Amino acid sequence: MIKSTVRLLLCILMCAVCTRSFAQQKSFSNVLTIQLRNMGAIYNKNQVSGYYMFYKVDRVNGKTNSYLLRILDQNLNEVSESKIEESKYFYLMEAAYNDESLMFKFYDAKEKTISFYQYDNKSQLKNKSSRKLESKMEVYTYNSQAEREESDGTFLFAIPGQGFVDYGMKKDGKLGYAITFYPENKTQKGWTYESASNSKEVENAGYVVASKNLLISSVIRRNNLLSQNFEAYLLGIDINTGKKLFEKKVEDKQYELSFINATIDENSGNVALLGQYYKKNDNVVKDKSLGLCSYVLSSDGNIITKNYASWLTDVRKFLPVNAQGKMEDVGYLYFHKIIKTADGRYIAVGEQYRKAASAAGIALTVLGGSSAGVTKMVIEDLVVLEFNQQFKLENVKIFDKSKTNVELPAAYDFAGPQITAYYLKALGHFDYSFSQQNEDATTFSVGYVDYEKKKGEKNGLVFGAITYAEKEYATDKLSLETDASSLRVIPAKPGFILITEYFRKAKKLDMRLEKINY
Repeated sequence: MIKSTVRLLLCILMCAVCTRSFAQQKSFSNVLTIQLRNMGAIYNKNQVSGYYMFYKVDRVNGKTNSYLLRILDQNLNEVSESKIEESKYFYLMEAAYNDESLMFKFYDAKEKTISFYQYDNKSQLKNKSSRKLESKMEVYTYNSQAEREESDGTFLFAIPGQGFVDYGMKKDGKLGYAITFYPENKTQKGWTYESASNSKEVENAGYVVASKNLLISSVIRRNNLLSQNFEAYLLGIDINTGKKLFEKKVEDKQYELSFINATIDENSGNVALLGQYYKKNDNVVKDKSLGLCSYVLSSDGNIITKNYASWLTDVRKFLPVNAQGKMEDVGYLYFHKIIKTADGRYIAVGEQYRKAASAAGIALTVLGGSSAGVTKMVIEDLVVLEFNQQFKLENVKIFDKSKTNVELPAAYDFAGPQITAYYLKALGHFDYSFSQQNEDATTFSVGYVDYEKKKGEKNGLVFGAITYAEKEYATDKLSLETDASSLRVIPAKPGFILITEYFRKAKKLDMRLEKINY
């Protein structure tokens, strides 16, 4: 439980640490309640420029609470604060920063409404809008997130220089989607793009990647919510007008394809997709992949180049003998991030996972009356893959960590690996925490949480860091022992990390910038 709590919300820039010392500190009292997702870093050009905090400070009456929104600079100096009086059922679900303004997404669990508050860098309210949730599925989703302290924001995304885009559900013939764009400037027009109202299929959309002019989303169509047979499309929308530019299914005559991540080149407009490929007519939801694939598309969705890297031949040759079996028996690989380096190369950060029988789940099922499943997911090592400018595989690195066992609910006993991976990601069960680059894109770090077993010492939770600099990898670990009720480590200005600790009984929140040397 402790590992799950810290894992989801840890974001940290770690490099090879020689010595550590404390710098600026800040303490806040009268913090009646705060959830870990209600704190985060504000970025400007991929560098941390400050922090936001949202928490309850008072009870106005039986129906209304007083909340405080604080914004701090990168040195923990207070920039501004704003008080908000809203329903006691008011939750901050997500926050995003697009280099110019902050967008906060709130959920009122009683009124079943979603509200968007847009603030400038000085915490002055620029825009506010609300919408009523139409879909029972969307209400269920937000209720579930509101009940959890740990929750990944998966619907609201920032588009630097342009605004924000939010993905919602709508009631069509069965169930559909609505993509809403909130512009940064009043001179721009907002828009909403929706699935067809007379659709006979269940359709949902998700964010893939965006540039200043193009938004690309994935669209999944299936006969019903539980069906493992679906068709996946890429939807391209002009950000300035909200008009559809293309909607295509990326296909291959020889293989079945499944793309997970993407990156976009601002200069050419080309989109690079990274995923896995399967035997023709295999089910990508449940069958084992043959290896990795990368496709480069033009801005109108046409294929420019494509590459394949087989697990058994291409990937295997980059690994030492004692690690080759780890890739051949990987089970599945979930990609968390694609990083583009200063020299035009691409780094894909993935994590191994596989399904296994659950002794505990089987025992509970035999006893009866349990919603637990009979399977579990085993999360294993981190994998870093290096590609050249043409997306051809150049190197593979495996970083060992302890296994994490995640018991699955019965509904996921027969779910495919991708659907199960999305479930694990949403609840924060993967050990991966972050990827972050320096300003000139020559160095990057990958952070993860691990429960480390030590010989002759007390086992404990640690934060691990993998740092890439000057074409070499370095690793380091930081103990996460604390007496606080909850802990979060957040990326900070270069050379620092921010550690936040909340003490529930004292109603106190402590923050400190800790210097790192690398």
